[in-house]
Amino acid sequence: MTYVRRKRSIFARSVWVMLAVFFALLTIVFAVGSSIAADNAAPINKTLGAESSIRVQVGGGSGEVVDHYPSAFIERYADGSPIYQVDEYGNKTTIMDDEPMRENSQKVAEQVAVEGTVLLWNDNDTLPLAEGSKVSLFGIASAKGKYALSGYGSGKVDAIPTDGSLAEAKKKKGLVVNTKLDEKYESLTDSSVF
Repeated sequence: MTYVRRKRSIFARSVWVMLAVFFALLTIVFAVGSSIAADNAAPINKTLGAESSIRVQVGGGSGEVVDHYPSAFIERYADGSPIYQVDEYGNKTTIMDDEPMRENSQKVAEQVAVEGTVLLWNDNDTLPLAEGSKVSLFGIASAKGKYALSGYGSGKVDAIPTDGSLAEAKKKKGLVVNTKLDEKYESLTDSSVF
């Protein structure tokens, strides 16, 4: 019995090579194209007539003022138009109305606190912790002389040194604190915090 060996078609092998080359080129085009598109987003949007922001019309009649991203926390004239101030460089900015902004911030902070609160089941009357209960305090902020971090605005963070430690406060309340863990946090240098 003789076996006839069929030649593999060049076409079958070349289809996979062509597909691999095609997808490799397509990947390169997308990588380079997305970078170019991101760098030239404004002229591309203008050419295509696409709006990248929402324009809100304020006022009525001819000569309407366009207020981009209006805020409820800026001072306004009786007719509703914003009050502007000009700095020494000629930059025109709105004047913030602090009182309603702070009221809203307090509402948002309260809502964040409510949504971020973890409720525990108080099985067997575990809480409040009895005097002499053993606790471990985790986090660099629990150590003496470390920093309490607070922030506001667009990323400003203040590091404020603390006088005591959370462990000392818990010891005063009659709890037994994991001293090994507390000493480890105390030994960490300030450079390891930031």
